[in-house]
Amino acid sequence: MVTHSALISNWFLDKRGLAMSISATGGSVGMIIILPLTQVLIDLMGWRLAYLMLAGFVLIVMIPLNLLFQKGKPEEIGLKAYGASGQDHQKVPGEKKGLIDTEHDEAWTIGKVLRFPIYWTLYATCIFSSFPFQMIVLHQAAALVDIGFSGIVAASILGLIGLSGVPGGIFYGIISDRSGRDIAYATGAFLTFIGVLFLILTKSPSQIWMIYLYAILFGFGQASVPSILPPLSADLFQGRNFGLIFGLLSSGFSIGGSVGSWLGGYLFDVTRSYTSPFILAMVSPLIGSLLIWITVRKKDRLAKRVVKPSKHVEKSKA
Repeated sequence: MVTHSALISNWFLDKRGLAMSISATGGSVGMIIILPLTQVLIDLMGWRLAYLMLAGFVLIVMIPLNLLFQKGKPEEIGLKAYGASGQDHQKVPGEKKGLIDTEHDEAWTIGKVLRFPIYWTLYATCIFSSFPFQMIVLHQAAALVDIGFSGIVAASILGLIGLSGVPGGIFYGIISDRSGRDIAYATGAFLTFIGVLFLILTKSPSQIWMIYLYAILFGFGQASVPSILPPLSADLFQGRNFGLIFGLLSSGFSIGGSVGSWLGGYLFDVTRSYTSPFILAMVSPLIGSLLIWITVRKKDRLAKRVVKPSKHVEKSKA
């Protein structure tokens, strides 16, 4: 996510949310194909050989594709970023939705952004946004098997989550560019809440329709995370150091994911039930939605401190 976001932010000034969300759907497509296939490989040859085959796929396919075709900036092949007007001051994507863009501020550094509270609300959002996904994805298979579902059904449900994420990612990209990042994220948080609720209410294999509803809603809802947070970060902290800044910001995903994974297992060992960890997974996106709302509302204070009118604008006002 870090490298994709840094790369795409260089290529898109306008429709940045849609561009990043389309990129994020690649992860959902991977879930559709790779997860059920991995389960088949594990059943046939064990998890060790299955891991080696996945590693070989990355080595043979993924690395050459990136080395041969990836370009860091459009200027490398004589192009301009999509939406670039060539003027000193241009209309900012998302400006009417309560966002700002610091594309022309080359002074962003780690030390500078760490002094802004808005960065820390965004960092906390990363923690709470990754918390439910890692907890659910890691423990849902065990939860479904405990209920009575087969292992292949549990793996297929993960594939359905990925399938739902494909249209979900594109949907959030469009909504975030038109109506605002906060509105799009809140929609995803609500759908995640309802999806996990269906998972909690499922008590037997005869209720498989509830599992399908869970997978569709959860996958569609969680697609908001990679579709909203990277473009929102780029809106606020774009510049030559954005890759480093977003890389540090993304450490919040690691914290939330690791805590969510561990806490889900710990609470199950204590309570012998996945109800309490899954309830936490329901609430966490709602907290993230509140933090996004705070982040967007604080943008004006950040804009006054870091965005200065260009000479072109000052002459126009005079």
